[in-house]
Amino acid sequence: ASSLKEECPLSFDSVPRKTGALDEILDLYSEAELTHLRAEEKVVDFVGDGDGVFANQECLSLEDWTGGCAVLCSRITKQGWLLLSCARKLQFFGKLKLPVGSSAACIPSKMLRHGGGVLGVAQHPKRANLVLSNSMDKTCRLMDMTALFDEENGSGEVSDVKDIQTLTDHSKYVVKAAFSPCGRWLATASYDHSVCIYGTKSADFSYYELRKQTSFRGSAETLCWHPDRAHLVVAVRGDHMLHTFDCSDDGISKGEELNLNAMGDNYVSFTPLDVTFDPSGKVLSVATDKDRVILLHAESGKQLANLYGCNNDDYSQPRHCWHPSGKYVYCTSQDKCVVVWEVARQREVARLTGHTGMLRDLSYSSDLDVLVSASMDGVIKIWKHQADASS
Repeated sequence: ASSLKEECPLSFDSVPRKTGALDEILDLYSEAELTHLRAEEKVVDFVGDGDGVFANQECLSLEDWTGGCAVLCSRITKQGWLLLSCARKLQFFGKLKLPVGSSAACIPSKMLRHGGGVLGVAQHPKRANLVLSNSMDKTCRLMDMTALFDEENGSGEVSDVKDIQTLTDHSKYVVKAAFSPCGRWLATASYDHSVCIYGTKSADFSYYELRKQTSFRGSAETLCWHPDRAHLVVAVRGDHMLHTFDCSDDGISKGEELNLNAMGDNYVSFTPLDVTFDPSGKVLSVATDKDRVILLHAESGKQLANLYGCNNDDYSQPRHCWHPSGKYVYCTSQDKCVVVWEVARQREVARLTGHTGMLRDLSYSSDLDVLVSASMDGVIKIWKHQADASS
């Protein structure tokens, strides 16, 4: 694997920081911009006006699934399986009754596969029974969940879950792992300052081979794939650029770097902590540690909009996602709520409250049309649209 390592060339040798008078100027500029963005007029034109249809009401609260263990990541499959990764090395898998919220969920299965807190979980996009988890124990595990997910032929026993592959190329926490839309590629980000990209030629996606490991100056905080192709975006702590990679049969190539600063300068005044594409793949959204979500043109990197209102600082780990319509963005806030914005007018339209601990994850299922939030309080909440809910 060492021969595959590559030092990522950065465009700066000494990163300047904003201080003193410049800080005051920027504060004034930000407040003026924020005042404008609070206006009612439409201020962006890449998406239509909001229609008021977004997840705004809690429909299910799962308060005893994990026995109080902090939930670090949650995903829901179109079949209704809720996949949870938790502290204390644990993972939980349970089937919800459909439609979601119609009745109580079943008792989940508990699984111990890692030697540290499990920071993330992802389902394979083409083979639904494959699940990938990433952990503080420096590894990722690819598992065949047929024993649980196949309700007709599976045994229903956690002991029958099969370990397919363990990825061991990182030397510190693996904070993010994700499959490409085609399922042929997967990428992992770590606090060892590197990103690994794996590929497979196996028809059943049963084995992935390390194709490239790229090192950065700072910790790789997060990554995401384009919704329609094998185009990867990586965000790094202490770096004002987003890094991109393109994967194909011809290999993996380094793409354009996207500057997160609207003026194109090389100052570092915030950290990109979560990045994702909108449903169309034309817009990149970046949740930062400075109370805002930045919207960028995915190809040019041009800054399109800023969403203000969440409360996130240097010690936060915000998570955000898009409504399938592309008209709304959801983001966690340190005051234990989810902030919802209408994108076209860049205005806050709702706050989803009810968690008593810091929110740690947020995801939207377009298949089931529900929002799922997970918290350090050990509670998972599911939200859906309700026409008469007050916002």
